Amino acid sequence: MPAYPILQTKITPPSLTARTLARTRVETLLREALNHRLTILQAGAGYGKSTALATLAANQRPLIWYQVAREDNDLIVFLLHLCHATRGLPGVQGLPIPMLESWDATRDPFPLRAVIYEYLNAISGQSTPTLLVIDDVHLVIENTEIAHVLDQIISLAPPGFHILLSSRLFITLPNLSRWRMRGEVLTINLRLRSPRKKSPPCLNSTTIMS
Repeated sequence: MPAYPILQTKITPPSLTARTLARTRVETLLREALNHRLTILQAGAGYGKSTALATLAANQRPLIWYQVAREDNDLIVFLLHLCHATRGLPGVQGLPIPMLESWDATRDPFPLRAVIYEYLNAISGQSTPTLLVIDDVHLVIENTEIAHVLDQIISLAPPGFHILLSSRLFITLPNLSRWRMRGEVLTINLRLRSPRKKSPPCLNSTTIMS
C-alpha cells in the first residue's frame, strides 16, 4: 500500500492569539460536551465556531483534534489522520496504524471492523474524560464509510470518551435519533438564518443568535 503523508497541522489544535474574541456563552456550552456522548456544533463561516473551538482546545486535556479537509474524504486517509491524532493521548497503545499502512487492496478486503475495534480498544484505557474534536466534519461525512466509522465509534466508545463534531451544515448519522431520544446529544446551532430544509426539533438543542 502506498504511504499516505500525515499533515500535522490537521491534527494539532489551533493556538489562541491576542486578537481572539471570547464567545463566553458558546464556550460555556461546549464545556458541556464532557456530559454528553456526542456534541454537534453547527455554524456557518464567520459565526465564531473556530474561535470557540480554539478556546475549548486550549483548556481541555486530554483532547484529540482533527481538522478535516476535502482530501480527507477517503476512508484510509481519514482513519490514518484520526489514529495519528489519537497517538497524543497519554499511555495509548495498540492503535491500528500498522494494519492501515500494511493493507493491500489488491489482495485483501479492507478489515474495517477490525480497525474500528482496535481503535476502540486502544482508547479504552483512558482514566480521564477525553474529548475527540473533529472540525468541519461536513467535508467528509457524506462518504458513507466514514459516516459508518463515526457512528460505530460514537456508539461503542468507552465511558469517559466524548465526541464533538463541528460542521457548517446539518449532519446525520444512523444512530443519531436514538442517541437524541436518550438525551445523549447536545446540539449547538450558531446559525443566524434557518436552512431551507428545517430539521425537526430535538432534545438538548440550543440556538445562539450572533
